[in-house]
Amino acid sequence: PDSAEMLVLELDSDVDEEVFIVTVSHPTVEGAEVQLEVRLLADDDWALHVDYGNRMNVHYKVWISDTGEQLDEGDLPVTAGSEPTCDAGAPSACYIKGFHWGVIGLDCDIFRCAIGDGTTHTVILPPELAYKDRPDREPANNQWLVFELSINELLI
Repeated sequence: PDSAEMLVLELDSDVDEEVFIVTVSHPTVEGAEVQLEVRLLADDDWALHVDYGNRMNVHYKVWISDTGEQLDEGDLPVTAGSEPTCDAGAPSACYIKGFHWGVIGLDCDIFRCAIGDGTTHTVILPPELAYKDRPDREPANNQWLVFELSINELLI
């Protein structure tokens, strides 16, 4: 109940369309489950695909999963995966752990990526990947958060 994991989905063949459901237990409500329907669609129209280590500027919205209360919306620079500057003493670029992983797999067109024309991810993060035991982060403290992430600009 006090742990969270990030799982990587690797495709070893082309997919036209695939749908599957991921089910996890809610951390604070006994017997409750959270289900996430994952829909994979093939789309050859996107020239750029965000991979681990790519830098970009993203637009985000975040709200509390249980209440729907929107907490914030804005634009941030981010490195896909883990942020290398966090260990080097640059905390301004270090966000919650799940934020950096949520941008992997975003896509955009090579000519229109700088104007925000690309895919959007909706990422659901448990408290362990967000603000677990962080009373300085009310009302997000110990809450499941939902992020909507889209590329503003891919820095290549």
